[in-house]
Amino acid sequence: MADLRLWLSLICCLLVPVAYATERDPAAWQTLTGQLQMLALLPEQGQLRTTLQALVSGSAQASIDDQQILEQEIAHFWQQQGVALAFSGLPSDATPLQRAVALEPPRPEYQQTVNRIQYLLWLQQQPWPEIHPGVGCAPAITTR
Repeated sequence: MADLRLWLSLICCLLVPVAYATERDPAAWQTLTGQLQMLALLPEQGQLRTTLQALVSGSAQASIDDQQILEQEIAHFWQQQGVALAFSGLPSDATPLQRAVALEPPRPEYQQTVNRIQYLLWLQQQPWPEIHPGVGCAPAITTR
């Protein structure tokens, strides 16, 4: 009986990581898409723009395979730029979030840059009223 409980406990412990591995990690996904948004702004990165558009249009269906493909595309970009990443030295059992963070260049200004770009992209999506000269403006300052 004790052996049966031990085996059941062992099987449960082994199945939990498998169940987790089939789900997308929201924090890792946000980290990856934030980096992809920044890189897709570069004029010569048409492939990354295409990937971003595909992921945005079907983000609800994005899978762990999509995440791994995205990781490889981002790693390839930084490799082409000659930027060393911690990604290449990660163990095979690294979590999706660990992999996503390891794809970020080890520069102090990197995260500030990504955050600013995401903010500007968010502003671009906001509705802005049309501005007409002389309509709805503050009164002009007159000189005496």
